[in-house]
Amino acid sequence: MAIPAQSVVAGCLQTTFHRELEYFLKNRVLGRLWEKDATLWPEEEFEQSHILSNLEWLNLPGSLEPFLKGIKNEESAASADRLDCRVLIAFEAASLAARTVLTFVRPGDDRRMVVLDSASPGAISHAEKRLNLERTLFIFASKAGYRLEDHALFLYFREKLQAAGVPQPLQHFVAETEPGSYLATICREYKFRATFADPPGILATFNSVRHLGALFVSQLAQEPEGIVAAAKEMHHACSSVAIPAENAALQLAAFLSGAALAKRQYVAFLATPSLVPYTYCLSQLIGGSLAKEGPGLIPIDGEVPRDTSALEEKAVFAVLTYAGDTDPELSDMMSRFRVSRVPFVHVQIVEPLDLLPVTFSWEVATVMACARLGFDPFDESEARLPRAIAMEYLNKYSPANDTLSRRPRLADRGLQLYAEGKTRREISTLNLEESLGSFFQLLQPESFFAVLVFLPQTPRVLEAFQAIRKKLAETLQVPVLLAYGPHSLHHYSHLHRKGLPHGQFLVFTADPSIDLAIPGASYSFGQLYRALALGEFESLVQSDRFVVRVHLTGEAPVALENLVHVVSHALARKQ
Repeated sequence: MAIPAQSVVAGCLQTTFHRELEYFLKNRVLGRLWEKDATLWPEEEFEQSHILSNLEWLNLPGSLEPFLKGIKNEESAASADRLDCRVLIAFEAASLAARTVLTFVRPGDDRRMVVLDSASPGAISHAEKRLNLERTLFIFASKAGYRLEDHALFLYFREKLQAAGVPQPLQHFVAETEPGSYLATICREYKFRATFADPPGILATFNSVRHLGALFVSQLAQEPEGIVAAAKEMHHACSSVAIPAENAALQLAAFLSGAALAKRQYVAFLATPSLVPYTYCLSQLIGGSLAKEGPGLIPIDGEVPRDTSALEEKAVFAVLTYAGDTDPELSDMMSRFRVSRVPFVHVQIVEPLDLLPVTFSWEVATVMACARLGFDPFDESEARLPRAIAMEYLNKYSPANDTLSRRPRLADRGLQLYAEGKTRREISTLNLEESLGSFFQLLQPESFFAVLVFLPQTPRVLEAFQAIRKKLAETLQVPVLLAYGPHSLHHYSHLHRKGLPHGQFLVFTADPSIDLAIPGASYSFGQLYRALALGEFESLVQSDRFVVRVHLTGEAPVALENLVHVVSHALARKQ
């Protein structure tokens, strides 16, 4: 296959870009990376065994063949058993890869997959209504460690299969995980249908090549041999023997490190419709590795508002286009960027398989840029605090000890406002509009604004919060990030890092319209979901961020309408 076209238009950073290219070539950074030379990260600052373990990710393209053939064999065996529906239960990079690939599945295709990456009872119920349990294969993907949601959802669906009278219900479960993980223990104890072993010691974010390959086999019916051939080509194209001018990873690394050293704080992803889900994959990679104190880069993903005027002095852009999409507005934006000398990189995807080399080149480039900037690309320590807080609340929860209950500062029109720490001391308590208006007044020009939403992703919710994001970006004139929990616990954990530009956060929660019991637990899925949201909110408080939580009660359509109205009026006070 042809390697996807990538063009770097460095614009006003042209001199910096060429300086960075020269640095990488002179210091053999790419060659040393392929040699797994851990001295790229000085021993006195970094744990060498941790770096070396994760650098094994470079070998993943070469180990795809047996893994993909195993996936194909299991797909054939499951189909022979009339299991033609798939539910992917994943809370890490695998769910992002799945949502990316599923945009390319043709409507009506027999190979259909439901992605369940939320413990929200509404999301679970919505997924369940789409299933014929007798014909469903549940796929768990979790790299390592213990994740309560995996365990709870396994027990829930096992009970549902048993109640439906499905024979051999445990033959409806497979998993992909590291040997020795808690999920691997569950697989052995309950005798899952199959378990695929992930290479140990590699972050889930850097496992995306395996995730994409498995999904190409499962959902797009592509043959393992073709995927393996593409992997070998991309391996060579990103290696140190490739011509520098044609090496996408090298060019991209110079673009990213140059942007950071030029004090551009953000990488904003602009994508044609089919590739919007893919921006989350690249955003998690960039955020986890490059969003650090000092000259780092914070990603802005999703449906980024097309009015980028507030970003163009502080960001570089990554433009992703798919040949099957028509997006004249984005083409016009690139033309304007060229004239205005706004730095951007343009990646052109012709077919879904192109996502494999693009992903790998971004991984290589990100690690190279981290070596240049003195960052550990494999650090994910910030992901632990929100979850630790949530688990503490659940462990202490009982009907007599409601650790999840809080008293709002304000309540009106089905909206409750919560603020703690320094935010509580700084904002108005007159009414909701004045409270949010005074909160917006605290925003500094060098800050970003993040909206973290813990509501089911219904069309109405998605539309309302995209409108809120657009209004915030237009009025506040700062980058606005939008994330849906509990994705934010893992995918946006970099926002908790000390030393980043101190952003402001709005966390939205809501009363669940339904609740579901977790077999054997003293708390429900609704309470688990609330604990995760509280963990996110209160970890931000502990990190000394300005943060407000708004909780929606009552009928969702009415509460959403009131919310949009309140936010609009609060922003009017900022103007």
